Amino acid sequence: GIDVGSTTVKVVVLAPDGQVAYDRCERHRGQVAQVLDRLLAEARAAHRIVTVGVTGSLGAHLAPKLGAVPVHEVHAVVLAVRELEEAPRSIVELGGQDAKLVLFGAAPGDEDMQMNDRCAAGTGATIDRIALRLGLTSEELASCRLTGDLTVAAKCGVFAETDVVNLVKRGASWSDAMSALARAIVVQNLAVLARGRLLRPPVVLLGGPHAHLPMLAEAWRELLGDLWRERGVAPGAVVVPEGAELFAATGAALHAARDGRPLQVKAGAKVRAEE
Repeated sequence: GIDVGSTTVKVVVLAPDGQVAYDRCERHRGQVAQVLDRLLAEARAAHRIVTVGVTGSLGAHLAPKLGAVPVHEVHAVVLAVRELEEAPRSIVELGGQDAKLVLFGAAPGDEDMQMNDRCAAGTGATIDRIALRLGLTSEELASCRLTGDLTVAAKCGVFAETDVVNLVKRGASWSDAMSALARAIVVQNLAVLARGRLLRPPVVLLGGPHAHLPMLAEAWRELLGDLWRERGVAPGAVVVPEGAELFAATGAALHAARDGRPLQVKAGAKVRAEE
């Protein structure tokens, strides 16, 4: 399964028993074809590939070149989540420049799916840009926990960036400022995706930002906890599963396997088209 998003390439190989035999996630920095070719060559060197599925904001146009089965990323995520031992009631996935919400109904197939791919305010791109402005490393971000009680703009990534940088210039710690950003991202996604509908537990958080930034999960737990208390809902789990950034790629693999189409491209074929 292949998931090509706005910032990363994810490749997952599933064994016949459904277990993950290979997985990679790498930032492509605009060099999508080169990164994907290398990861696919690595996967093919170690495994016999039978079917290929592809998803992601940049992945659909690659399907014909790969002889792959395309699937919308929201549906791919749902397929993979259904393999979890405990079925969630809500899913939130944050990508590089989009966000997705799935609310599960009482009956199988009764899902309310929402996706925002028009505004990057509540996504990883905003975090990346602000971290760069503040000179923060990936390790520093990964070690940051939710602190303080500061607030920043939630509706616009540019305004949020200005607010966070100004907070630090005025003497706030970068951890307090980034925590304010994490809370703003949660508020933004609740407003744009949920639009007043309640995320019921268990809630599963997916995508790279959730996988690598613990403060985001802490912000979701804090704000959802407040909402559940206000609405008289029993609190529940808000979890980031292992491999949270790989669920769309895993779902693409599952979709391709169930669709039953074989891989048509030759083992050594490249994604790049000859000029």
